[in-house]
Amino acid sequence: MAMTSSQVTEVDTARLASAAGTLKEKIQKAETSFQNVMNIVKNTNRYWIGEAGDEHRLAFLDQQDDIDQILVRLKEHPDDLLKIAGIYEEAENKTETIVEEPLTNLIV
Repeated sequence: MAMTSSQVTEVDTARLASAAGTLKEKIQKAETSFQNVMNIVKNTNRYWIGEAGDEHRLAFLDQQDDIDQILVRLKEHPDDLLKIAGIYEEAENKTETIVEEPLTNLIV
């Protein structure tokens, strides 16, 4: 005997769009913070002179590519949330259209 279950997922597309905006702002702030830290580290060559300073700067600056890749991937998430919201809105509109259509194929 096959069992079926139905599950309903409600999505507030306005909240998804709002979350995308908030996320975008936070990612921008994180990017700015990382850039500020990078500038500070680069500027240590003015007063931290020598092999130890060079090694620490190099070790930190070697992380720049990884940080850039992380930020690029993070920046994709707000757009993904907006796409998801759009998909849900489109599906909801289609469902409403189908429900509102008169039933013409009825056999009486």
